[in-house]
Amino acid sequence: FNVGGGVEGVCDTDPTRIIPNLMRVASSETRSITLVGNGTALRDFVHVVDVARAIRLAIASCRTGACPIYNIGSGTGTRIVDVLRQVEGIVGHDFEVVHTPQEGAPGRLIADIRYADSQLQWTPERSDIGTIIADAWKYWER
Repeated sequence: FNVGGGVEGVCDTDPTRIIPNLMRVASSETRSITLVGNGTALRDFVHVVDVARAIRLAIASCRTGACPIYNIGSGTGTRIVDVLRQVEGIVGHDFEVVHTPQEGAPGRLIADIRYADSQLQWTPERSDIGTIIADAWKYWER
């Protein structure tokens, strides 16, 4: 799933991920953003703070011999084009978008977080896309 946002002056800068690439366009480091397909694919975006909290809870619940696996995500899908629109809204103008074929990419990837909720009493608190984008922008090096 897609971890994003920022905390304590740090955010994701990986050039292979959509949010850092949108931050590059928003800060005029690059001119355009490349989207796979038409941008309607649904992806699960989760805030780094929610992921850190899930890890702490999982560590605290460790038991000898047990190896549970948890899906940590928002549990909701956000269209890629809506992530783009959120960032455009922050900077106040549209971005140049280049589309590439969506060959082989699934149309929907969303975490089932029910097990993390039932076992860890974990649900995301900061993983709405608006908060993720706002925090990424807040800590983006400009």
